[in-house]
Amino acid sequence: MDPTPLPARDRSSLFTNLLLIFLLLIALGLGGYYYHLLHPEFSISSVVQSLVSTAPEDNSLTLTAPTTAPTPLPEKKPPYILPTGAQTYRFSHGADVTGPKPQLVTIDPLDPQPGSTQTISVVIHSTSAVQSAVVIVGTDHQEKTLNLKLSSGDSLKGTYQGSWPVDDTYSQKYFLHYLLKSKTDTFDNTMYLR
Repeated sequence: MDPTPLPARDRSSLFTNLLLIFLLLIALGLGGYYYHLLHPEFSISSVVQSLVSTAPEDNSLTLTAPTTAPTPLPEKKPPYILPTGAQTYRFSHGADVTGPKPQLVTIDPLDPQPGSTQTISVVIHSTSAVQSAVVIVGTDHQEKTLNLKLSSGDSLKGTYQGSWPVDDTYSQKYFLHYLLKSKTDTFDNTMYLR
């Protein structure tokens, strides 16, 4: 008996089917591998054992009360630890930035404890006289508005300063929003610390 070769069309579909089966097996293997990486407590033997094991004869259900109190949810931790003490940040501005431009900002301390006082100093350069320098400090549960006062220099190149009693936490949200106005323009920008 002489074997008859398959027509080219059948060979092509056979090859395609074998290729699809092979790719499916690879995808299942990779999926299982990544599932095992994400869930190392999972084991095939426990699944097979639960499928093979026999149920008790009486089919009764017994509920028991938990023996320990539920574990409280962990408190949200800050995304990162802030530097301690006074911190100074330097600003640089492109030609398209208008208004009074902050050059240096000193936050003392950057990591205040509730009940302490935080001082914010901003060195501002402007082409026209600064009329107001406001910093809005955003923390976890509130926003405080600080009207900064000129402490040295003049309204074109001066240091503006303000303090506030810290009465909130800043573990999840912490920002300084600068609203600096001159006779001709306004600088309105936010510096996110958390």
